[in-house]
Amino acid sequence: MEQSYLSKLVNDKSVPSDEILSAILTSLDLALTQVLHSISSTAELRRL
Repeated sequence: MEQSYLSKLVNDKSVPSDEILSAILTSLDLALTQVLHSISSTAELRRL
């Protein structure tokens, strides 16, 4: 993966394909459910 593409992902300038997202999660040893749970928890905290 190119550094410029990764930078776009980090800065919300691009959305990864399912394949790229899967590769990123695999390389970080994360499951999609873990990431979604974290996002959900963060959103709940912001509402408080």
